[in-house]
Amino acid sequence: MDHALAGPQRGKWLVSRDAEYKSQMENHTWDLVHLPNGKKAIQCKWLAKIKTDEKGEPSVYKSRLVAKGFQQKEKEDYKEVFAPTAKSPTLRVLLAVAAVRKWKVKQMDIVTAFLYGIVEEELYMVQPPGYEDGTGRVCKLNKAIYGLKQAPRCWYNRLASALEGIGFRASACDESLFLMVEGESLVLLFVYHDDILLFSCSDKEIDGVQRKLTEQFKCKSLGEARYYLGMHIEQDTERG
Repeated sequence: MDHALAGPQRGKWLVSRDAEYKSQMENHTWDLVHLPNGKKAIQCKWLAKIKTDEKGEPSVYKSRLVAKGFQQKEKEDYKEVFAPTAKSPTLRVLLAVAAVRKWKVKQMDIVTAFLYGIVEEELYMVQPPGYEDGTGRVCKLNKAIYGLKQAPRCWYNRLASALEGIGFRASACDESLFLMVEGESLVLLFVYHDDILLFSCSDKEIDGVQRKLTEQFKCKSLGEARYYLGMHIEQDTERG
């Protein structure tokens, strides 16, 4: 982040960083407290990432506050850390089936997804660089901020619970794939961290799922899928 702030896009990075900090506050990611005796506060840092569009042009200047999870102590600061990882063969099969059956493929993402995961352990972190209030207090974490060992697991569990609540079930072959079957209606949902693809023969079914997810998370609808995990996606509705 220091390098980004020293560059010609400093203004965009400052706006981006402020937006990320605002998201942390809105999600009640932490409470400011005085560090209890015998406890240690882990450090944190800002990361800067530029997201590109399907043409490779900069589209989003993304700032992210990340905890230095390598400072955590196993069994004290975290226990279970496993979270399912999306499998690329699954994605390729889904796209192939969608092409053959002329399914709709739409994309959405969850804004600051990991901040919806709840931290069960008692964890403390120093205040974010550039936003210290001068009181010497630290952040008692409520949410699984990026960088924590258990963050991916906390977020996956939260998302899986939400999806099950609206009728989805995880695939036994790939837990990053969720299926919802209601009569003759079928919706498939593939997730990689906070990036989601939705597959169905009906726009109405996909829009309904997006609407239900928006009731629980801050979501961004990206319309027809065009660029996902480094893959360019193009579908001809006539040829498939």
